[in-house]
Amino acid sequence: MRMQDATEQNGCLYVLEDSHHDGVASRFVRGTDGAVGFDSGKPAWDVAAMRPLPVPAGTLVLLHGSNVHGSSQNTSLVSRHAYSMHVCEGAPGAEWAATNWLQRDHSLPFEPL
Repeated sequence: MRMQDATEQNGCLYVLEDSHHDGVASRFVRGTDGAVGFDSGKPAWDVAAMRPLPVPAGTLVLLHGSNVHGSSQNTSLVSRHAYSMHVCEGAPGAEWAATNWLQRDHSLPFEPL
């Protein structure tokens, strides 16, 4: 698979600048039925204020965990493959919350760095 530029046409990331200063308004969680959604309803973010973050292929984008972000639909004929890595603090014996939206099957556990 070849990396491509992320553009507004092929669904680049959009960010709400400085939103990490506001803290987490609502958590994205996984329900007992496997569906994912916000735990207290979708927050009323000003999506019109979100700005596109187009980047050339191979760019590393780091986001603060409280930064509001998302991507729009790919309206081009060019794919936009992306790799995502989620990093969180952990301690020996710590358990991943069952409601966390990001879950792995027990046969493929999370690996420590």
